[in-house]
Amino acid sequence: MGKPYHDHRNWPAYNGSLVLRGEFYLDLSPFRDWEKEREAMNWHKRGGQFLFRESFVRWLVIGKQLVDYRGLEGVTRQLAQLGLIPLAPDYSTF
Repeated sequence: MGKPYHDHRNWPAYNGSLVLRGEFYLDLSPFRDWEKEREAMNWHKRGGQFLFRESFVRWLVIGKQLVDYRGLEGVTRQLAQLGLIPLAPDYSTF
């Protein structure tokens, strides 16, 4: 059968480099009134509340055409760091 394969790649470092690709400056005007739109979406909603605005999700879909999911995570991390959105989803949430 041969020798067992041992994966020696540094996956956290590789994943971090992919996320870093998405950390760049964008026009951030679509991110005004985050809470107002989210509260309107959750008005009279039963069950789990929406965490992200519908317009933000549409913006991410457009962004997916330019970068991969980890790159979008980098973009959202920068938006959260700048205080434009309250929390940044990870790439598996997209």
